[in-house]
Amino acid sequence: MSENEEDKPVEEGKTETLVDEANKAAERMEAANKESKEILERQEALAAHKALAGKSEAGQEPKKDISAEEKKVNAAAEYFEGTQLETDIRKANEKK
Repeated sequence: MSENEEDKPVEEGKTETLVDEANKAAERMEAANKESKEILERQEALAAHKALAGKSEAGQEPKKDISAEEKKVNAAAEYFEGTQLETDIRKANEKK
């Protein structure tokens, strides 16, 4: 600051100093940091809950529901695995 600025009287109605403004800004930052910390804690708790519940986001596709008939066909095909019957069973199931 130059000498002229130091000598100037404070404008009427403007009683806040730079220190007061800095203190208010610091208080706002502390409040925002506290809120951010609370949000982060909630996100961590949610992620832990998902992991323990087996619903984490691992990039896996959801399991396909298989009907009883499809289960029977798959079981028969597995029983005859490596034979011509397995191939015939799977082909017959694809046509449906």
